[in-house]
Amino acid sequence: MIRKSDGKVLTASRRNSFDRIGIPGGKVDPGETNIEACIREVFEETGIGLEVEEIELVYIRPCKGDVPYEMHVYFCYAEDISPRADFNEPFQKEAGIQIRWATWEELVAEHNPFSKYNTGLYEHMKSKLGNEQ
Repeated sequence: MIRKSDGKVLTASRRNSFDRIGIPGGKVDPGETNIEACIREVFEETGIGLEVEEIELVYIRPCKGDVPYEMHVYFCYAEDISPRADFNEPFQKEAGIQIRWATWEELVAEHNPFSKYNTGLYEHMKSKLGNEQ
């Protein structure tokens, strides 16, 4: 989720490590579609409920590991779902995980364990950012 007004991105921190941030996400549960998983994960982590028609697929990327899988990345503009995403102060829906708006610079910072992934995400999102960034 991106705010058009300032280009900031909705982020979720690592548990009890508020400066290590990424976008909300997670795994697909059995019997669930990728888009259903996106909507569920955003709600579980942030409390923000999304509808299928409000989100757009950004890209699909194959990932390697013990079990290969595909990563599906979706986005929406916060203004398009306002007032559900209309908050300014960081908050915790789940203990130890901070939800807040962050800059792309924070997302790609070297100390951030997600910086490589976030840099790739930024490259894919540039065309959608326009002049906000």
